Amino acid sequence: KDAMWKYKKIQKQVETAYYKIQKAWGDQDMTQAKDWIEEEYYQTLQTKIEWMKIRNQKNVLKKISLLEAIPVSVQDDPDNTKDCVWYYIRGSMIDYTIDTTTNLIVEGKNAKTIFVEYWKFVRDEEAARWKLAQILQADEKDQIVFQEEIPKK
Repeated sequence: KDAMWKYKKIQKQVETAYYKIQKAWGDQDMTQAKDWIEEEYYQTLQTKIEWMKIRNQKNVLKKISLLEAIPVSVQDDPDNTKDCVWYYIRGSMIDYTIDTTTNLIVEGKNAKTIFVEYWKFVRDEEAARWKLAQILQADEKDQIVFQEEIPKK
C-alpha cells in the first residue's frame, strides 16, 4: 500500500542516482547530485572532494555503466523514518586519479574495470524519493545491518 515501496519506482530511482552521483563525483561537483544524496553523506562526499582538490587530485570516471542493481536488504520501519534499502551494485567504468598539476595518473588505470559496491538508500518522504546514504566496498559488506524480524502484534 505504501507507494514508496514500489519495486520498479525504487529501481528507477537507484539507477538515476547512480549515474547522477558518478557524474557529479567525476566533475568534482556534488551539487549536481545533491537531490539524490542524504544530507550527511552529501557533506562527507563534498569534504572528500575538497581534500582531493587540496592534494591536486581528481578522480576521472569515463564510460560509466550500471550492470546490476539488486536489493539485498530492506528495512521498513513503522513510522518510515528509518526505512532503508541496501543495493548490490555491479558496475563498470574507467576509473583513475590524476595529479591535476601534471595530468599524470597517480592511482588506477585508463582501462574499463568491473566493480562491486553496496549502496544504502534511505527514504526521504518530503522529496518522495530514495537518497544515497552510504557506499560500502565489496569487502565491507559484513557491515550491512539486516533488519531484525519485527514480532507481529
